[in-house]
Amino acid sequence: MRARASARAELMIAGVLATMGVIGAGGLIMQAPVVRAATPDLSVITSARYDVRPEAGRIDVTVDLTATNRLVDTPTTQYTFEQAYLAVPPEATGFAVSSASADPTVAVDDVKPTHTLLRIAFGSPLAAGRSIRLTLTYRLPDPGAPADRDFRVGPTLTTFQAWALASTETPGSTVTVTVPEGYIVTFVRGSLPGPTFDAAGRQVWASAAIEDPLKFDLFVRVERTPVLVDSEVRVPVESGVARLTLRAWSDDPGWADRIRVLLRAGIPGLEDAIGRPWPLAQPLTVEEVLDPATAGLAGTFDPVRNRIEVIYRAGPEIALHEAAHAWFNGGLLADRWANEAFASYYAEVVATDLGLPFEPAAVTPELEGAHVPLNAWAPGDVQPPEGADRSAVEAYGYAAATSLARRIADRTGTDSLRRVWAAIDAGRAPYQPPAGPTEFLAGPPDWRGLLDLLEDDGRSRVADLWLVIVALPDEAAMLSARDAARRDHAAALERAGDWQLPRAIRDALRGWQFDAARTQLAIAMTVLDERDELLRAATAAGLTLPEGLRERFEEATDLATIQAEVEADLEAVAAIEAARAARPAAPGPVERLGLVGSSPNQQLADAVEALADGDPARAATLAAAAEATWRGADDSGRARIVAIAGIFAVGLIVGLAWHRRRRSPIA
Repeated sequence: MRARASARAELMIAGVLATMGVIGAGGLIMQAPVVRAATPDLSVITSARYDVRPEAGRIDVTVDLTATNRLVDTPTTQYTFEQAYLAVPPEATGFAVSSASADPTVAVDDVKPTHTLLRIAFGSPLAAGRSIRLTLTYRLPDPGAPADRDFRVGPTLTTFQAWALASTETPGSTVTVTVPEGYIVTFVRGSLPGPTFDAAGRQVWASAAIEDPLKFDLFVRVERTPVLVDSEVRVPVESGVARLTLRAWSDDPGWADRIRVLLRAGIPGLEDAIGRPWPLAQPLTVEEVLDPATAGLAGTFDPVRNRIEVIYRAGPEIALHEAAHAWFNGGLLADRWANEAFASYYAEVVATDLGLPFEPAAVTPELEGAHVPLNAWAPGDVQPPEGADRSAVEAYGYAAATSLARRIADRTGTDSLRRVWAAIDAGRAPYQPPAGPTEFLAGPPDWRGLLDLLEDDGRSRVADLWLVIVALPDEAAMLSARDAARRDHAAALERAGDWQLPRAIRDALRGWQFDAARTQLAIAMTVLDERDELLRAATAAGLTLPEGLRERFEEATDLATIQAEVEADLEAVAAIEAARAARPAAPGPVERLGLVGSSPNQQLADAVEALADGDPARAATLAAAAEATWRGADDSGRARIVAIAGIFAVGLIVGLAWHRRRRSPIA
């Protein structure tokens, strides 16, 4: 889950206002005190010390303040300042002011979301050319809420902004931060030299004189390894009970309370929205962390260890997102973007249903500059577009994936999405045959299989989103080829009627082998056309076709062989019909003579039997022989008559010769 951008607190640099008295000759007040904007006329230089006390849950601030009246009296006018106004952080409380030379007072003049305005009365007029030294103290206690606050103070983590307090155009102020030993100090913005160590062993980070205090920007993070406290949570779900172990910082019980309430309602909400039962048999550990193991993320899910890490300042959408990874973790979908997309989408759905505040992911114009195809979005592996960095690409990836999931849901409908998850959960492949046993996936579908499953109902269309958001440039042609192959497949399904297409075609479509699929589909269409022609011809001829043609077609791994079989059957039927057409209805004497010694009727009967037995080649040969016999019967008869006549003539001649020899006299 992406890290939610931390809202930077408005930098409140102290503006100093003063009440100035203008005193005429004789010391009379010539005009009432007026409020003037701070100028170098009254310069203020401070030394602000921030004493971080994590165990006490507060920061003690001591400000040594020197106010100087830089005006010059004239012979007729004396200039004095009686009080000044100082802006301090809005969390400040417990104000006190002291001075060795006067009796100053401090009061809250105004409270704004960005600052608290203090009125500091010097205790006596500050004459021209004179200075007064004051010490202002106040506390910055941890407010306890909200979870994503920028200012916090605790034994595990302290984050705060240190202000430099001074009048405008007045260099010289300093800032010091002291932190107990054993803590790690990180300057998120700005920096201070150090550390050195004081007598108590505290780390001391101190600036030199600051040239422009109004531009001073320092944000400090102080942390140490948290002490974790475990608590068990049982959440009723459809399958029984989801068991959770919450591991919260000992000094942040509010986090455990928030997560407990959230997941008690959120997990059943996710289960209902996704339409699949809670998938984890083992307890799920949900741990509060300073930063998840994966840099830049606000949460992570480890499916091997059944462990969620949720950053301490996480909003509800982050914790729900990580809980949704119990389903979308690589076991249901293969691609990173798909798992992140639907984990975020369902987190938003449930947060909305529960009426929880959250920040919906959005592809802003700034993020568009980091656009990459989601198929190229991989941690630490993607080349950012020119002008963008990896963090921007990460932010774009999460926003674009979530936006895509919303658009998919809008087009398909939530019920269709539930059916897709159920199909994947059961291992069902896309392109299921209309009847017959279920065909299964080899593993979780990738971006291609997900697209096929989303469009498997024949009504939903999301491929255009894949083209624009998901696919790499060299994958765009695959989507065009897919469209053509799916059109061919739809036509073949309609043509097949109650016959099923061979699984080899479906496997080629599932594997996005579209050239092979279209080749097989073209042969299938030819076979189906010839099948219909064969059935018509055989029915008209009253012939019995070989059994098992449908089964051989549906189970074929090589449709060219089936095509050859159907064409051989067609040739055999044609040969039998030709033989029948050649058989004389009432043969004459000559034809009968020509048929003596042959058995074309038996050959034809054998041909019909051979066809039914699945031997079309023998059937065609026998039928052709019968046809030839019938068509040659007249010629054969005539030839036989001639032959018989010839034999008779020869016999007559031989007989006459023999008779003459017997009657000749004996010499």
